[in-house]
Amino acid sequence: MIQRQFEFPDGGICHFESHNEELLEHCKAESASLSRNKLSLSYGKEQCRDIEIEFGLHGTDYQELVSTLKEMIPESIINTLK
Repeated sequence: MIQRQFEFPDGGICHFESHNEELLEHCKAESASLSRNKLSLSYGKEQCRDIEIEFGLHGTDYQELVSTLKEMIPESIINTLK
């Protein structure tokens, strides 16, 4: 899960959560890339973490993910090709 607060300026810091404690971090994403079935993230202050999350979304659910990711991580690259 990725969380970000927007009430106060914080420089784009995200809170990355996972059941795997090694992936927990509170930092800015280095990069994010979204395709129709995969989200790739790179983040980490002291140790760079590169993760990929596969999913199956279509139509408005996918468009909502695109919109949310662009708001949370403006530097995101969105690949709309299948």
